[in-house]
Formats: sequence, structure tokens, C-alpha cells
Amino acid sequence: MKFFFAIILFLSPFISLTQITLYQDIWNGSVKCTGFSTGASGQGIETVDLSIPSGSTIKQVFFVTYSFFDPDSTLIELNDYKLEWDSLSLISELYFPLYSSPMKIHFSEVTSYMNLSSLNLTEVSIKNKCGLTTTGCGVFASHFFVLCENFNDSLISFSLSIADKPILNDETYNLENLNPINSNKEVAFSVYLDRSLENIQDGSFININSNNLGYIYGEDIQNLDYFLSGVQGNFVYRNELIFGLNDDLPDFSMSHHDALSNIQTIIPNGTMGFELNIKHNFPNSPGWANFQIAFPLAYSTDCNFINGIASKDTIICKGESVQLSASGGVNYEWQPQADLSCTNCPNPIFSGDSSQLYTVRIWANDTCSVVRPVMVKVRQQPQTTSYFQSNTLCGDSTASINWQNLGTNEYSLDNSTFQNSGIFNLIGSGDHTLTVRDSYGCEFDTLVSIDSYTTVNSNLTATPTTGEKPLLVEFIESNSNDDGFWWNINGSVFSSSLTDYNFTNSGTYFVSLIAFQNDSTCTDTSTVTIVVTGAGSLFFPQFVSANNDGSNDTFEILGLENFPNNHIVIFNRWGNEVFEMENYDNSWMGEYANGIGKDNELPTGTYFYIFEAEGLEEPVHSFIWLVK
Repeated sequence: MKFFFAIILFLSPFISLTQITLYQDIWNGSVKCTGFSTGASGQGIETVDLSIPSGSTIKQVFFVTYSFFDPDSTLIELNDYKLEWDSLSLISELYFPLYSSPMKIHFSEVTSYMNLSSLNLTEVSIKNKCGLTTTGCGVFASHFFVLCENFNDSLISFSLSIADKPILNDETYNLENLNPINSNKEVAFSVYLDRSLENIQDGSFININSNNLGYIYGEDIQNLDYFLSGVQGNFVYRNELIFGLNDDLPDFSMSHHDALSNIQTIIPNGTMGFELNIKHNFPNSPGWANFQIAFPLAYSTDCNFINGIASKDTIICKGESVQLSASGGVNYEWQPQADLSCTNCPNPIFSGDSSQLYTVRIWANDTCSVVRPVMVKVRQQPQTTSYFQSNTLCGDSTASINWQNLGTNEYSLDNSTFQNSGIFNLIGSGDHTLTVRDSYGCEFDTLVSIDSYTTVNSNLTATPTTGEKPLLVEFIESNSNDDGFWWNINGSVFSSSLTDYNFTNSGTYFVSLIAFQNDSTCTDTSTVTIVVTGAGSLFFPQFVSANNDGSNDTFEILGLENFPNNHIVIFNRWGNEVFEMENYDNSWMGEYANGIGKDNELPTGTYFYIFEAEGLEEPVHSFIWLVK
């Protein structure tokens, strides 16, 4: 069955490229490099022949694939074993500025997960479940590198290099620090490319040290059911001989589907490195690209077996550190250098906050070395799949939280005993600490805040609100949903009901009725302002809210009736007169005098006034805030 998935390929403007030497070793035995690509479909089921030579045993099995975007639940099955997506290590990211996601190359050692007795036919299933992510999301290849031991076989050196950094259509890689190559024997080199059409124009020239190995394009015979599946050089190297697999031939030339070459004739004996150039047929045309993934190399060497040992892959919680280790050599080189206490020592300490794949090169002498991958996985907080919280009635504990995360987790609220569910009830208001503990025992705290609400309502009316002293004011309280209340008059507190109050002194009084529900922190307050004047005195308000709500709609000067012969002038902040009136009658509502201005209305702001009247010793100069 053919799967078709449309995808647009773009290029990166970056120039310099390196590669990761993921693994290098010397041992008696053989290596098998094989697999398939799902091309642009990102899903498929194929049977891969991983059979090993008679009399040999499995040393290690490596699995390499690549993806675009972030598949949220892609599952890779190797026979009956489910290789969960988060168990794969991200090796490198190859960026394409015109494409919104980098190409990500992933690696996993799957030796312990394989049914070694049934390697002959390994069914590989790639199920693409990207959810609602962008078109083009998926996992697109399954490449295996099977290392076998047989002490009756010749010594072999094998190096697996992975493309790193952005891809152009003209890339140069330097494969360095190889064990000295014995070019008197066959030297197997192959290229794993993806996303090439069965179109002679969509191909790449392969060159080593400026020697042209050939031009490869199209879709391998094992990939014919998958569009844009590319070309991979599959082979077995054993006893200093190359055996081509599928449509790959063990000769010098690469051509069409054949991405395998015996490069012994162009490699000087004892060589420890060479330059690889991969140039697309359209090197300057955006939209054309063959994706480079891996470059396996197998050869004979005069180096002896090196018992290089490195730390096993390890998992730690975020914020922890771990000591890595390597042995069996005289010198050590760790790459990359980030988050390590030292990089040329056997036992560096890792103290990073994110996962990292390291390689350590273990030197036995000046020319012979092995490379071991070491993965440090730093557990991150499990992804939240759903979160809900409610608020609580003030003074009660009625809120609830429902927090769900990916994976198998336990949950705790405010350091309580962990439970399997993320549901918590009967929570009070305030800040709380939610803790999730994953299956590895790593704990992650999240601070949440629960708000409270009240249903209590305070309602107070007063009659009258202005007048000369002594002024008897009557109060009417009509609270709802309250459990109690108290009064506050300019700082004096009364706990009993007030039906009236006699104000004997002039001044401004703020009368508040505070109703509470459950406890004294759950309140609602209503306030009225009482202005008491002395006989013959004036009281000037500080603001006017001319919105026709029946409160402070006009500039009302209390006691004005005692000064009927008066004059007032009001200015804006630039000193321009905006209102003037002889014998002012408390009628100004924030309008221009004489109909000047839009709709006769003044804008919100501060205004200044001068008030004069018979009986006043001197004019009153002050300001008022006008609110519209």
C-alpha cells in the first residue's frame, strides 16, 4: 500500500557543518547496516531482515530515525516491543529557515528490547499520531545498525557519524579521529539520505577528498511503497569484506539507488580522517533537498581491541547532578562540553537542567580510540493535559482542583500524602502548592491561587446628607446574606444597630456599614457622606460627576443660600475662562458658558474657581475635579 503525504522541502542559509561521531569501536566480529524509510508518509509497517552470521552473537543494536515537529504520541513497534517516543534520544536538529520545524534526528540503543532469537525477521511499525499539529508532522525512517561478536572473525573498526547543524544543498563534513584505516583491505562507506524522488534531477553527488563516488537519487527497492523515501546504503562488513544488501553493490561506484562504496582505492593507508561532500543537483534552488541522516563506515585497522567503558544511560530529576564515568583509556574527550564539570577527565559531573546526549572518546594511545554515547535524561514536569479549579465561598473551603498530566503520576496538595488522582476537594482560598510525582520519583511543584467570593450585600441609605449643625440623620440598613455587621463613623466603631445619629459638630463625616459573612474578612461595605455646616458657613465640594445619577451632578455649594449676592468664575488648567455667573445658584454641571465647545460639555479634568460674595472677608480660590 502506498502512503502519500504532501510536504514542502526548504533549505538553510547556514554554511559550516559538522557531524556527531555517535559511536566508534574495535572488536572481532561484523556489522550490519540496514532499514527502510517511510518517506513523506510518516507511517508504515515493514519487515526488516536483521539476521546475523552463524556462530555470532549480538553485541549491540542501534536504532536511528528522524522526525519533523513534535509527534505527541507516535509509537514505534519492534516486533512486540513498543518503543515509546520519549525513550528516543534527540541527537541533532537540522534547521530550515523556510520550514517552521527543524529536522530532528533521534537515536536509541535497542539491544535489550529486541527478541534476539527472532532478529531474522523484525517487524517495524511506525504509527503517526500527531494530533492537531501542523501538516508534515511525523517520524520518517527506521535504520538499524547491528553489531555482532565472533572471536573467529577478523578485527573490525566501525564508526557511525550523524549529520548535525543546518543542511544546505552543498554540505561538507570532516570525518576525523578515525582509527588508522588499513586500505589494503576493503573499506565500506555508505550514505543514508532521505526525501529524494524517483527523478534523476532530484539527486546528490557524493565526493570523498574530491573523488567523485557517483550520483544517487530515487527511492530504494525496500522503500518503493513510500513516496520520497530516498536512498540508503545497506551492507554487511565481515572479515574485511563488504556484502551489499538489497540494491547496494560492494564496488567503488555509487549510482541511482546504490549508496554503498568500497573506498579503499582513494584512501591512503593509515588515514585517520577524510572530507565528505554531498552536493545536490540543484545546489542553489530552494525547495530541493536530500536529507542527510547517517554515514556508517566499516574497515580494518591495525589498532587493537580497546576495552572502553562508559556510563550507562541515566535518568535524573531536574535540579539533580550525576557523575558520569569512562574507563579503559589514557585520555578522554567529552562532547558537547555544556553542563559538565570537566571535558578531558574520565569522571565529569553533569549538572544541567535539560536532557543531553554526550559522547566520550576514549583514547588508548595517540592514534587509536573508541567512542561511546552516554545519554543523561533530565525529567521535565509532565505535560498538563487538563486543569480545572473552582473558587470558594469566602470563609469556607469549598473549592476543587482537577489536574491531569501525561503519563503515570501521583499528586499532592500542600505536602499532603500522594494520591493517584489529581482531584482535590474542600480547598480554602489563598496560595496552594500542587505537586506531581512522575513514575521515576521526580517531583515538580506548581503554585496555584484559589480566589474567594462573597454573596453578602451591604446597603445603607441616609436622610438627610447635608445640613447645619446639629443635624439628625436617619439610617436605613437593608443587608442580605450577612451573618453580622458593624458601623464606622470617621473611625468610631459601633457594633449595634444605628437607626439615627445626631451630628453636633460641623464637618464631613463618612458613615460606613460593614456587613460580613462567615468571618470578619468576608465583607461588603456601603458608605454615605454626611456634610454638616455651621450657621452661615460654606462648604465647597471637591468633585462633580455630571452623569445624571442623582449624586454630585452639580457643583453644589452648601450654605449658598446664606450668600445670595455672589459671583463665581471657573477656569480650565490653561487659565481660560469656561464658566462665569452672577448670583450662582448651584446649577453648574460641567458645561461651557455661552454654548462654547462641542455639545457645550467640558472634558474630564481639574478646574479652578474664584468665588466672591457679600459677607465673605475674602474670595475663595480653589479647584474641583470634573468627572464625566
